[in-house]
Amino acid sequence: MGRGHELGYYRACNGLLVKCLGISHGKCMKRHPPESTNPSQSNCVNYSPVPGEMGDAGTLSGMSPSFSTETHTTIDSSAFFIRDHATGREILIFGDVEPDSLSLNPRNKHVWYTAAPKIVNSDLRAIFIECSYNDGTEDCVLYGHLCPRHLIKELLVLAHRVFALRNPEQIPGDKRKRPSTPDVAGSQAVGKRAKSDAQYSLQGHSANPVTRTRSSSRRPSSGMGLDSLEISSNDPSTDNLTDVPWQSEDPPLSGLHVWIMHIKDDMTDGPPPGDRILRELREQANQVSLGCSFRIPDRGENIWI
Repeated sequence: MGRGHELGYYRACNGLLVKCLGISHGKCMKRHPPESTNPSQSNCVNYSPVPGEMGDAGTLSGMSPSFSTETHTTIDSSAFFIRDHATGREILIFGDVEPDSLSLNPRNKHVWYTAAPKIVNSDLRAIFIECSYNDGTEDCVLYGHLCPRHLIKELLVLAHRVFALRNPEQIPGDKRKRPSTPDVAGSQAVGKRAKSDAQYSLQGHSANPVTRTRSSSRRPSSGMGLDSLEISSNDPSTDNLTDVPWQSEDPPLSGLHVWIMHIKDDMTDGPPPGDRILRELREQANQVSLGCSFRIPDRGENIWI
């Protein structure tokens, strides 16, 4: 539903628009009769027991031998972009979420790629995301949640995307696509892509500028904006995310507020677990010059964004 920058949004209540994207929250085990198992499912991993795993009665975990095939399937969760209709300002709120690097069905990257143009346009004001455990927790016992090392890696995906949108001339071999139709009637369609990086400039798209005043209450439309840019050939892999191309004086996520939620209590009398999580997040974010701020909201706190 919707067109242009309103594509995928629906009215949640008076003055608020919402866009929901699917994300992953760990995995669970499902047992299926062999004839009902579909190995072609992209988010399932088939598990076939070997004779050594069978009990004396020829059963697996107490189940009938006819249910001898198990699959791991992804637990679905959601991320919501919530937009103030009058100003166009947005926040991003995650449900329970696991890192793409550990997921059977990684979907966070799509959320970050949707969020990046909103940061470039100064529309996305804050991200609310979980960080349940500190970095002393091993990957095998995160159970579909995040810890600082994984949250920083996820935010680095976002930061690399923001940097690429702001600096297309510095991304060699980039690919761009143009929309088939303009966003709104009266806007001009964009012709063929420029033949060289020197001929292309974000400033040329005056209807969707990178820098906009805070007082603007109406989003301009254009035939092609930041949402139309697709840079794929030089997307950073998870192995080289820390090789950042930006300078510490110009961090890509500067001004973005990241609010940490869903912290698990460690059931001890020591310092609150959030203290260590915040310290680890801030130290690692400074090492790669992300530029965003981290904070844990107090219980019952009202947040002005």
